[in-house]
Amino acid sequence: MNTLKEVFLSVGKKTYSIKTPLEDESLERVKALIHQAFPHPGDSARVPFRGVDQEVLLVLTCLQLAYMLDSVTVKLEALLERLGLAPEPAAETGPDQ
Repeated sequence: MNTLKEVFLSVGKKTYSIKTPLEDESLERVKALIHQAFPHPGDSARVPFRGVDQEVLLVLTCLQLAYMLDSVTVKLEALLERLGLAPEPAAETGPDQ
């Protein structure tokens, strides 16, 4: 079982200390995704949001990560459909059902 270790994660203008059981390889992939969604302020050529509040930067990063996840999901679903491996659609269970 993985034990918790303290790591530092930069998002927006701040660096956060977190405890995580992630292995180094997984943690580096997570950091790379966050950096791709919103580059660290040290990358001044890539940071178009000078003067923007940290909370806004976090929301923008969250939205970008959600968009990236949605894009991958759409591509995977299309690939599964082409391969004939698409799962059956889930039954609608809304309030009108």
